[in-house]
Amino acid sequence: MKNEKLKGIKIIIIFFGLLVFNSCSNKEIFTAEMKIDNGKWAYSEPLKGTFEIKDTSQSYDIQLNINHKDDYPFQNIYLRITDDFTGTTVTDTVNINLADEYGVWSGKGISKSRELHSILRKSFKFKSQKKYNFSIEQFSRQDSLNGMRSIELIVLNTKY
Repeated sequence: MKNEKLKGIKIIIIFFGLLVFNSCSNKEIFTAEMKIDNGKWAYSEPLKGTFEIKDTSQSYDIQLNINHKDDYPFQNIYLRITDDFTGTTVTDTVNINLADEYGVWSGKGISKSRELHSILRKSFKFKSQKKYNFSIEQFSRQDSLNGMRSIELIVLNTKY
């Protein structure tokens, strides 16, 4: 009877161990974050990075995380994103809504900080095994955007 209880406990421990291991598997293949210490993101301070894709048979999500204070003065943010993900260098202007028309912030928040996750490309397939480059600039009518904490670009393998 005691052996059966121990055997049952071992099975439960193994099951939970596998569950935790699988839930912690990291599908991030690249992360670049720019902390904005003074809370002001200037035109002259883009987030730039390079990452390498080794497996072109997989699909990837390209996610942008925006962390801002609740005193950020606008409902949205305009970004100029330059990348060579398609094989040629492309620059695009992207508008990301941070709040709805009533001023309610989107995303998650604790105290005076808000974080929004936005998928820039879903299930994207890179054509070549190589290093890819990107640049993300704030593209507002002001030289500096107040209330910004950080900008982060994450490339996720959708296989997991």
